[in-house]
Amino acid sequence: MMSKINKGGLMTWLILGILGVLLILGQQFIKDVMYIVMAIGLILAALASIWAWWKEKSTSKDAITTLLGSILLLIIGIWILTHASTFDAIINLSIGIILIVSGIRWFYRGWKIFDDRLMMVLSVIEILLGIFIACTGVATGWPIIVEGAGLIYTALTGFIAEKRFVQA
Repeated sequence: MMSKINKGGLMTWLILGILGVLLILGQQFIKDVMYIVMAIGLILAALASIWAWWKEKSTSKDAITTLLGSILLLIIGIWILTHASTFDAIINLSIGIILIVSGIRWFYRGWKIFDDRLMMVLSVIEILLGIFIACTGVATGWPIIVEGAGLIYTALTGFIAEKRFVQA
């Protein structure tokens, strides 16, 4: 069981939540600026999580899964930062992958580590939302609102999970 709150995880959920709000409210922003902000947010979230892992150097399956997800976020963030103008074509796929990876991670933790059915249900919803977002090909209008809502949902699920697992 976790004895303290994972600060890297909380930072990740906070940044993903902020990115979700920006996606919902930011439809009028210049897209390139929005993508740069998103890329920096993803990079910071990934680095915070990688740094938390580095300090603990845990080899548990959960820690390795978190590390791999963070590396994926870092790669996506760097790619967005260096290819912001071409990011429109794959924004849905990237955000969908983030939600799917996060959902799989929380499902695994809810099932194998904590036997928490609520986390498993929330994770399945997150995975389905990620699949839906990854399969839509439009990067403007209502799909971007769904993407923002998906990131906010991921952030809230992460906060709930961290709190539940600390109390377990």
